[in-house]
Amino acid sequence: MKAAWLFFIVAVWLLGSTPARAADIEAASGGIARQYPADNGIGRHPNVIFAEAFEDDGWRSRFGYRGPAGSITVSAESGWAGRGARLHANSKRHYVDLRYAFGAKGKPEPEELYFRYRFRYDEKLLAMPGGKWLGFGGTYGRAGWGGRAVNGRDGWSARGCFHIYGKGIRIGYYCYHADMKGRYGNTWNWPDLLLPDRWYTVECYVKLNTPGAGGGRGQNDGILRGWLDGRRVFEKTGIRFRDVNKLKIETVWLNFGTGKAPADGITLDIDNVVIAGSYIGPVAERTETPKTEAPKPVDVAGEKSRTENRKAAKLYRSARDAERRGMKPIARMLYERLVKEYPDSQLAEEAKQRLGSG
Repeated sequence: MKAAWLFFIVAVWLLGSTPARAADIEAASGGIARQYPADNGIGRHPNVIFAEAFEDDGWRSRFGYRGPAGSITVSAESGWAGRGARLHANSKRHYVDLRYAFGAKGKPEPEELYFRYRFRYDEKLLAMPGGKWLGFGGTYGRAGWGGRAVNGRDGWSARGCFHIYGKGIRIGYYCYHADMKGRYGNTWNWPDLLLPDRWYTVECYVKLNTPGAGGGRGQNDGILRGWLDGRRVFEKTGIRFRDVNKLKIETVWLNFGTGKAPADGITLDIDNVVIAGSYIGPVAERTETPKTEAPKPVDVAGEKSRTENRKAAKLYRSARDAERRGMKPIARMLYERLVKEYPDSQLAEEAKQRLGSG
């Protein structure tokens, strides 16, 4: 009886300890964006370093480095609200490379930073093996990309990455850090499955680790975090990005593409880019609805499906967490519950595969 009770307590604790339920001081405040409905005027906030909504052609000079010609176009078609940017990679332009470099803008390079954007991807991306995404860089043209391993003194990076999972993708960090093994960085995926032709809000956070005294070994206290639509879904601590103080956050690196892009290409739409020194949060809704706007019908079936997917994702994350902790009976119980209660969810098939693998 006691063993069964203990089993129940541990299972409940796991369900309540996922990143999405973790205490999140930044999000509790609502973030900077809460004060600026539709992001109007958000660039005036004292903690905002850069804000871009692509509403005029000056976006080119405000970013700086823009990568291959023709790889980025701006129009209302690619925007979430108004105009937005479409990143286009094909067999000739394998990668799109858009950067905000602090030094080039005459600004000090930070050691802690938040970066938020909205995005939508085309279903053609699902035919790819995976690739690069948006994130952070400190390569200084020396190390931290393309198989150029880092040693703590020459560079680092935490670009994003994407990987295909059935009918959706998972994004994450692709990190070159001082404790990496081999030539290429480590991949740390976020748990949520993201579907094509839908807009999502992503916020990334990096805090560089403490450098070593006198050029010695740095401390393992660096942090990466991630939010999806205002929910913290990822955190990794104990990272050693660097050993020396001269390595800082050189760029916000909007890198997108894959080395196997098809001839007609793949696209990623982005909008509402904000870089800041504190938590930004999702784009706030306008406080008033225009009188000419007709009320939208309630999508009862769609809302039920979204709710079930969220609950299934919560169970899946808890099961994976139990696996990582070596608690296989609890993990199996959670996978079985997911399959039984949410058989039509996107993650039910993955849960079955995990059960089949033992």
